[in-house]
Amino acid sequence: MDVKAIAKDIRISPIKARLVVDLVRGKNANDAINILNNYNNKAARIVKKVVDSAVANAVNNNNMDADKLYIKDIRSDVATTLKRRVPGSRGKIDNFFHRKSHITVVVAEKEVKVVGKAKEKVEEPVKKAPKAAPKKAVKTTKKAER
Repeated sequence: MDVKAIAKDIRISPIKARLVVDLVRGKNANDAINILNNYNNKAARIVKKVVDSAVANAVNNNNMDADKLYIKDIRSDVATTLKRRVPGSRGKIDNFFHRKSHITVVVAEKEVKVVGKAKEKVEEPVKKAPKAAPKKAVKTTKKAER
């Protein structure tokens, strides 16, 4: 079962938040919190709060074990933008955009599978399909076009 926590309209650029979000995607929840504690960044402090909230939601509302939780999905989406005006060069007015973001964290429990007669417990997180390689550009010459 998936448990979600969302922080909306956070006053940080989504591009800056994605740098931190990519560090903890797919990790164990406790490992992700340790990584975020040791990362000195405004985005890391915000993402840590959301991860803590998602773990607390899973433990308190759905009776899940905190040690088995991993971050299934985490993303930083674009929110509304605050548009401001600042003085520019030669008497002009320039635009200044304060970007905001929505940070979403989804945690789930790792599934424990029983394998073979020995009944060994194996924990396997969900794996994503590999991305296809980009196509190479083919150079043509004038002789080949004729």
